Amino acid sequence: MKKTLLLILFSLCFVAFSQESEDSDDDIDSIFETAEDITAEENDKINGTPAQVEQKLPVPIKLYGNLDSEIGLCFTQLYGNFGKDKSSRYVSEYFNFKNDFSMVSRVDNNFAIHGTVRTEFFPIEWAKVREIYFDYMAGQYLLVSAGKKITNWGYVRIFNNEDDYEDVDQRLTTNIVADSINCISGVITIPFSFVTLTAIGLYNPSNHTEYTKNNPPKMTDISFAGSIEFTFWQTSLNLFGRRTAPSEVSFDGATGKGITNVLGWEIKRSIFSYDCYVQNTCQIGGIDDRVKGNILTAGFYRIWDNAAVNIEVQDVYRFDDKNTTLRFAADLGFRRIGPKKNLKLGIQWRHDSTFDLDKIDSKNVYDKNETCWVKIGLIKSGVFPHVDWKNGIEVLYDPYEYPYVYKARLGSIMKLKIDYEQIVSLSF
Repeated sequence: MKKTLLLILFSLCFVAFSQESEDSDDDIDSIFETAEDITAEENDKINGTPAQVEQKLPVPIKLYGNLDSEIGLCFTQLYGNFGKDKSSRYVSEYFNFKNDFSMVSRVDNNFAIHGTVRTEFFPIEWAKVREIYFDYMAGQYLLVSAGKKITNWGYVRIFNNEDDYEDVDQRLTTNIVADSINCISGVITIPFSFVTLTAIGLYNPSNHTEYTKNNPPKMTDISFAGSIEFTFWQTSLNLFGRRTAPSEVSFDGATGKGITNVLGWEIKRSIFSYDCYVQNTCQIGGIDDRVKGNILTAGFYRIWDNAAVNIEVQDVYRFDDKNTTLRFAADLGFRRIGPKKNLKLGIQWRHDSTFDLDKIDSKNVYDKNETCWVKIGLIKSGVFPHVDWKNGIEVLYDPYEYPYVYKARLGSIMKLKIDYEQIVSLSF
């Protein structure tokens, strides 16, 4: 219940608005995107010293992080056939805490190391290592990254985020390396003038027995993915594919798993200041190694000074189950509204329709299951130092957990958000 409540209330207000701190209010890009990687500061060049004097190289280490803590209440009203074991209305409390503590150190222009530790509840995670990896620039045309690193591929934005899709298997439909959050990976990037080659190997230690230096993982325990991206005439074209480790594949078509190979393409171009993109992926798997599904996604987004919009549509066709799902999504955000310019407004809409192509009624209409929800959130910034007041309403139609039921939720949350940073130096 608490996990479900967390997802509900966290989404009541347009999540990206709440990610902005007071110091980063001018960053409209945070409306729709997650935080970008923080670039490490360059070391100052050190003048040469006499040979007989031992030279110590100061290495700056940037320590930074952010703390989010929320507390509030949610009122839920149900309408329809919700069953005798479900109350038609109830009030729930809500509390959440999350702290990411990160570091980045750039020894020189060629080497940097990054790390992030997260403490969170709910779910409860005590000082869990989220990322620890290094970047190494070998010359001008070779970048190597290795370690535990979260990697995101693809131009798709809404149907490729952790807020809408907690399940990694769902995110793999548009981001073929979404499971990197659970893996140890190695990435090689080779950029040329208009072509960028990328290759990645993924090893998930939680799916296998522990290995040692004398007993390393086998090739069948490692997943591989690659892409080649072309940039020409203000257009980006990306071709990509993946081979999933056979030892990780569970041949269960009913759950959408059992995907061993993925092939796809995507293209992006700016049209009248709107970034437009299309992606198509083909999933291949099963014991017979046949095509299992095809996912076509299209969308566009644009960011203004005080507003942003993102709209996507997706079609997921499953060959084995003979059904197709049409998904529609829209995000709209405004900021600096109201007399004091301290209000933010977010609107989200999702609509999913699944058609069973094997079932047709007397009117020649396919059997259909629909889910739709709308969320409207209003945030007042600076109620107290570092504290925002979030209020939101969510309306759901025919949710999966309660068929043929309307739901309405009203939530109010006080959110504490603090970003911190410190730079220290060590000498070696």
